[in-house]
Amino acid sequence: MTARIRPQPILQEINRVTSYFVSKGIAAAQNYAIRRAAGSFTDVTLDTARHVGVALRGLPYGEIHERLIIDNAFNIRMIDNALLQFMYRFDKQGIVKHRLAFFPSPDLDDSLHYPKHYFADDWWLGIDDRTTIPVPFRFDYDVTAAKADLSHAASHLTIGQYRRCRIPVSAPLTPRMFAEFILRHFYLPSVADELPPSKVRFPTSISEPEKKMIYLMIPQ
Repeated sequence: MTARIRPQPILQEINRVTSYFVSKGIAAAQNYAIRRAAGSFTDVTLDTARHVGVALRGLPYGEIHERLIIDNAFNIRMIDNALLQFMYRFDKQGIVKHRLAFFPSPDLDDSLHYPKHYFADDWWLGIDDRTTIPVPFRFDYDVTAAKADLSHAASHLTIGQYRRCRIPVSAPLTPRMFAEFILRHFYLPSVADELPPSKVRFPTSISEPEKKMIYLMIPQ
């Protein structure tokens, strides 16, 4: 069952979040979300979304990150070269899929190319710490791919490039939730607090068997 939230509020929220990152001076580059018909679906996506996905499978992470930058396949490129992607698909009933991805820079020495004042105080936490290991992750939602055998929760978190890593999540995420997660846990919590408020919430999608596993709870 899909959630009856329409594409336009999600499009607006992605672009409000993107504008917020720009206003705070933490976006080095940005691509605002667009709305596009895809057969019987409506996508809220990137104009460069064709460069995301199957074509990048099997490549080392450093090459994936480089390709995404070259192809401009991100909503936000932060000043430490981390990339954020927000992609949603809807049908007439509501949300069908989302892909919310975070790609930290695979070479943290990139931070040396930016003015030191960007990395002052607590802003970037461990970004320029040589012991930090950058790991990409994404929150996916795909109601059509969910399986009752617990191998594929409708909403899940994938860490790294592990194909079988699908940690159940209790509901789809809004763009603001995803942005807050990134800022609060990898950058500066106070800036997460100042994000524009969300006007949407998705209902829970987790099954009762999935609740018996370790999972992430999305606030309602």
